[in-house]
Amino acid sequence: MTRRMIAAAACCLLVPMFGCAMASNSGVAADERRTVDADPGRLSAEQALARVRAALDGVAEVASLRRRLEESGDALAVMLEGDADPSTDRPRVWQVYVGESHPDHLVRLWAFNVDAVTGAISITDPVTLEDLPYDLWRQRLAQSPP
Repeated sequence: MTRRMIAAAACCLLVPMFGCAMASNSGVAADERRTVDADPGRLSAEQALARVRAALDGVAEVASLRRRLEESGDALAVMLEGDADPSTDRPRVWQVYVGESHPDHLVRLWAFNVDAVTGAISITDPVTLEDLPYDLWRQRLAQSPP
């Protein structure tokens, strides 16, 4: 993990599943009304987070998990973890953390990767580090919900 990613992760705002606050790629709170990444033809941080929220919203197992967390006073956390910096040779992918938010700790469930150019979503399993296309992730989630 680079220093920039560590700093961004340390400064990120924890956002509930449908919260309004978001974190920008610099780790500074971003206002939804302005664009953090204004590169035409690429998704902004807000757009990447919105794609992940929409992808999660359509999954019954995630909705069930969110309800269980809320009933116990916890929440499902969705926050920007890594940026799609165009000045590097890295793939231009927004990395979005999805996990459980408890009062004293977080539990990572998945890392969503949103291609900043195509908008395609893949999910990295935190245990196996396997990258799965969204459809395959949904199939596996249905077989063994969190």
